[in-house]
Amino acid sequence: MLELTDHAGLEAGERDDLAAALAGLTTLADVIRWGLELPEMSAVIDVVGQDEFTNDVILPWVSGRFLVFDTT
Repeated sequence: MLELTDHAGLEAGERDDLAAALAGLTTLADVIRWGLELPEMSAVIDVVGQDEFTNDVILPWVSGRFLVFDTT
């Protein structure tokens, strides 16, 4: 299960909607499939290696925002 950490100060309804959309995602493959199904998203923008075990995966979101998934 993904944990949503809101660093953008989303409105409560927007945060709840996003948390609900992310609730069923458990793997990076799930995230990629989910993202590609949304009209506002097209693909992974970048994968940033943090160390030998951890990557941040960045996807576009609405209103010029981005979602960053920390993966291990």
